[in-house]
Amino acid sequence: MDNTNYQDPGLYGDQGDHGDNGLGDSQQEEADRLQAMSPEEREHQRREWAQELEKTEEEIQTLRQVLSSKIRHANDLKRKLGITVFGELRSSLQHWKESDTYQRTASAAKGAKERTSELTHSMANSFSQKWTESRAASRRRTSTRRCPRRQERMRRLEEEGEGDTAAATGPLLTAVFKFETQ
Repeated sequence: MDNTNYQDPGLYGDQGDHGDNGLGDSQQEEADRLQAMSPEEREHQRREWAQELEKTEEEIQTLRQVLSSKIRHANDLKRKLGITVFGELRSSLQHWKESDTYQRTASAAKGAKERTSELTHSMANSFSQKWTESRAASRRRTSTRRCPRRQERMRRLEEEGEGDTAAATGPLLTAVFKFETQ
């Protein structure tokens, strides 16, 4: 049985799409090197890698334990100094607010807020003005319908382009219109 073309798919794991065979350049070189070995050499290489992996995992575990111990020690010191989580958060927030990025963002947000506010006020004023004009026109139509003589005077004045409603409706109705539109 010829084992020179043997390649263990479990050696390299799933590394994504790297060409036709699914391996990157360095992985392909390693696979070629591994294929060139005899089955005994390949097994020996696998044992070495397994030992190296075990040693690396032990080192990682040791580092995690040391880090955990350091964190506990730092927390004890903070507690003794009276430093609270809230105090740290407040300090971090203060440093963040002093950063250039925060300042630029806050400035841009303030500018956008001002522009939006101006636009909103402008739209509200325009709407209010149109609403007031609509109500006044509606009242004017209602009052002129009740008095045919005044209706005729209003029509004549509008045709002539004078538009003086005080002359057409009289001082009493003009005062009522002004009072209701305020």
